[in-house]
Amino acid sequence: MTAYKIALIGCGRIGVWLEDDPLRGKPASHLGGINKLIRDNSIKKGLELCAICDIDSYRLDQVRERTQLPIEKCFTDYQELITTEKPDIIIVASWTSSHHEIALFAAKNGVKGIVMEKPLAVSFEHASEIVSTCSQYNTRLVVNHERRWDPAYRKTKRLIEHQALGKLKSIVGNVFSRSAPIGSWEEFLDKAGGGPLLHDGTHLVDMFRYFAGDIDTITGFVSRENLSYATETTATAVLQTKNGVTIFMEAGGMREYFNFELDLQFEKGRIRIGNGIREYFVTQQSTRYSGFTDLVKAPFPDFSYDSDPFTGAILDLISSIETGNEPSSSGQDGLKTMEIIFGIYYSAYLNGNRVTLPLKLSGHPLKKMFRMGML
Repeated sequence: MTAYKIALIGCGRIGVWLEDDPLRGKPASHLGGINKLIRDNSIKKGLELCAICDIDSYRLDQVRERTQLPIEKCFTDYQELITTEKPDIIIVASWTSSHHEIALFAAKNGVKGIVMEKPLAVSFEHASEIVSTCSQYNTRLVVNHERRWDPAYRKTKRLIEHQALGKLKSIVGNVFSRSAPIGSWEEFLDKAGGGPLLHDGTHLVDMFRYFAGDIDTITGFVSRENLSYATETTATAVLQTKNGVTIFMEAGGMREYFNFELDLQFEKGRIRIGNGIREYFVTQQSTRYSGFTDLVKAPFPDFSYDSDPFTGAILDLISSIETGNEPSSSGQDGLKTMEIIFGIYYSAYLNGNRVTLPLKLSGHPLKKMFRMGML
């Protein structure tokens, strides 16, 4: 049987080089995921890395040596790669601003499936067109919100579905980092589409939907520590889901550390999960107050390490190609996540007025907001 031909477009950190971080679990990059699947022969029809692409010829040459691909399989032009190699699957790990044109060209030129790095695009309009075009040409689309294939998060999802701690009532979530984009906001916004809310917060917002369902209303605020920053340094929001879960979130924050954390609060307990965090709390009779119950720490329920983010996305995509079923992190999921993020930006633009989804925006709202000094 013919193997699935897969090509990597974008040979930067998430594409390749995070694999060299000795502290990260493996695989830690898209290339690492591809190599693991090839090495373990995890796919019935097999998998073949047919080509790589990067606009930086020096970096491309480094990855060529790493993969031992012949020079004719290494491209600086993604269109030439797709038309020449005709891959079944592409992984897009390039600048966010390039996602739209690559996805549309791939869908219209026979690519069966795309793993797209987050965020899906630099604007809600571009994201919508990616999803609709892939649907039109029957190109399956996975957005790499990687925690959807993490075993601990998948176990947490099952605990929520089975109401192991009763109904989920509220979530407190944050993703903190110390850096903020500096320089020309127009140049940065054209390439990146937004600040920490869009680029790190996309994982957080996706997990809100994964655990609590679709968002109904948004009240958002953003701030910049000074006007030399291209985009926001901090974004906060209160979100309400359609099934009554209240969510409090913060992204960015100019902290001197990185942190990703979700505090899930239930009728009868609590789960904390995040980067390096996995805690489970249950209720018991209080030892401090008569007639009350307290939360006490208990062992996190057992789960199987049967998947990982970078192989999970590819396997999910192949299953979708073969069955026609929606993958765990579909284009629609990525689009809804972007809608929430742009809803937060838009609520902030409206001085914290609540907005209701679905969102109706024309053009690129962020440019107008920044131009008016509202963000």
